[in-house]
Amino acid sequence: MSSGWRDFPFKIEVSAGDKKAFCMCGLSKNGPFCDGSHKATDVTPQVVAFDEDQTLFVCGCRQSAKRPFCDGTHRTLQASDADSDSAHWHKVVERGVLGERQPRVAAAGGRSLALFRVDGGYFALANDCPQDGGSLGEGRVDAEGYLCCPRHGRGFRPADGKGTHEADVETFPIEVRKDGVYVLVEAAADAKPRSRT
Repeated sequence: MSSGWRDFPFKIEVSAGDKKAFCMCGLSKNGPFCDGSHKATDVTPQVVAFDEDQTLFVCGCRQSAKRPFCDGTHRTLQASDADSDSAHWHKVVERGVLGERQPRVAAAGGRSLALFRVDGGYFALANDCPQDGGSLGEGRVDAEGYLCCPRHGRGFRPADGKGTHEADVETFPIEVRKDGVYVLVEAAADAKPRSRT
């Protein structure tokens, strides 16, 4: 993990039973995890317990409603800020093309993605439903804002891909820029899909 908070999403792996203290003070040498450097400030670390193995994106942009986790609302990310050489920002659609609650399929970095907007927020999930490979981008967004598979109707939560049943889908950081909508995707050969069944 690199030092301090950054203004772009980066990936962390957590395991079931982990308890992590996240700190937004910007002083920790083990950022985003707290190392006690904030003690001279009025910052209080946020302690989060995890009940399952997960891959998450953490963002220091301070605009996310899910801080410290990225919810895609940030507007200050740069294409050169990818956390690893295998992850890159890909333009997936022009601005204004993605309609509210109107999912669509897009490709980036050799991956198939389901893109959609809910209540003004932009989201990107892996396109393949874990049950039978249905195209989530050809599905619908339900009243609660979940993206539902067109084959069997199982829904997936926009911010973290959590399924309404047993399986979840991978999520990707997404950003709206002046020239279009971008998604941060690892190259398909390097990607490690998150599947929790």
